[in-house]
Amino acid sequence: MLNQILKWKYTPQLLLVFLTALTYSSSASFPLLEGWDDHVYVSGNTERLVFSFDNILYWLSHPCEGCYLPLTMYSYMLDYAVWGLNGLGYHLQNIFWHIIAVLAVFSIMKWFRISLWLAFALSLVFSIHPQRVESVVWISERKDVMCAAFYFWSIFFWLTEKNKKMTLMLFIAAILSKSMAISLPIIFLMGEYYSENRINLKAWFTKLWPFFIVVLVFIPVTIMSQDINREGISLLRQSYVLLHNVIWYVQMTFFSGGLSPIYPRVILSIQEIFMMTTWYLVFIIAAFAISRGNKTFFKNGIVPLFCCFLVSLAPVAGFLPLGAIDYADRYSYIPSAFLWIMVGELMTNSFSKGPLSEKKGHMINFKLMTYIGILYILLLAFMNFVYSSIWTDYYSVLKAACVHKPPSYMALGALGDIELSRGNYEEAAKIADRIITRPKGLETQKGYAKIILKAKYTKAFASYNLKNKKEALRIFEEIRQDLNVDSFGSAEGYNNMVKMMIDCCNSLGNKEKAEKLKKEIYNK
Repeated sequence: MLNQILKWKYTPQLLLVFLTALTYSSSASFPLLEGWDDHVYVSGNTERLVFSFDNILYWLSHPCEGCYLPLTMYSYMLDYAVWGLNGLGYHLQNIFWHIIAVLAVFSIMKWFRISLWLAFALSLVFSIHPQRVESVVWISERKDVMCAAFYFWSIFFWLTEKNKKMTLMLFIAAILSKSMAISLPIIFLMGEYYSENRINLKAWFTKLWPFFIVVLVFIPVTIMSQDINREGISLLRQSYVLLHNVIWYVQMTFFSGGLSPIYPRVILSIQEIFMMTTWYLVFIIAAFAISRGNKTFFKNGIVPLFCCFLVSLAPVAGFLPLGAIDYADRYSYIPSAFLWIMVGELMTNSFSKGPLSEKKGHMINFKLMTYIGILYILLLAFMNFVYSSIWTDYYSVLKAACVHKPPSYMALGALGDIELSRGNYEEAAKIADRIITRPKGLETQKGYAKIILKAKYTKAFASYNLKNKKEALRIFEEIRQDLNVDSFGSAEGYNNMVKMMIDCCNSLGNKEKAEKLKKEIYNK
């Protein structure tokens, strides 16, 4: 009976659906992640989530949070119509699109002639990898799973040459879900090279010109919509970030440790450069070894797949600064699939009767590899479960991000604000000290000064509420010259700081200074 089930051609797909749904089932009960984008896309955006002709047109002509993604917004409209603000439906739809993407990856692996159960195992690894948590569990990242589902199925239809119109429609759907799909036509070129093992630009252009027309239309839309951090852009810095990120995404795909919801900005240090150089050397040596073993396989199989990884990563690789981060787990969703397909190609080639397996010492103990693979999958499943559990609320996410070494300034600052709002002043003061004493990264001097200024204000505010008014007044006086009404967003915020300073002066017996500060408020 078991043998019959295993031989049924749809068994691997059903197992992928079941195991993926099981892995992420615990997240279905999580509420909306208020405080971190879910309020922007959903809970604070309900007026635009009501199904109406005006709202459909609105999302065709407006971005959301710096991204043009009308199809993703329509999916939220569907959730809102059925579930209101109940997080269950939103999570179920995220899981649904992830499953569709995983099935597409499995189908692509089979096209690459990767053996059935190896394709299943690698697709499962891709599915439950802890780096997928951010995209699947975080409702705001619906755009990742939707885009990937259309992206991978578009690749499948292109490779199999079943339906070019369907390929184009899926490509457009992917780009309307997230502009990262703009890389797809180049992926198709890599697929053509893989199939033909030669360059034929004229024939490829004849087949691909409609796709490049779509790209040309969407490039200005993407640029106008995208939240690009233009402050302090340096060619040298961004080149270093790019080098860091490429190897970081490769490393994290295979050895995912130290996950964080918010990573720190890239830091220029001797230790960081040493680690980067070491990883680059490891992968260069591995590439050289594969090339020596089978030059044709390396050139026609591994190179185009690794190029697919680089091309799909390019929009988010870090050279163009997006927002306040340099890299994130969610950006690896699509690129990492090409690395796992590459692994499948390598293993299939090693197990085959090709040149690699004929040489003495290249035979691999299949059973041993199977046991190692099972242990690796179990480890990933456990890491996924543990990491998913922190995504229940914004506070837990920030706490987890601040455990990372070094922590992100953004995560520390946001956690400090929450601790202040909760009245946890001692914790807020400790967080402020961590920011102030943390080594400067590659931030601009102006950006770094803003970070330190905010941290000092947090420390002063916390000290004031802890009745340490001498220290509070010292810090307030130190930073006051750099603060104004615009720093707080309102006159009320600035005046509250001055009132705290007045109270500190009165408590410390400095009546003259208190009177001067009072006059300042009245004059303003």
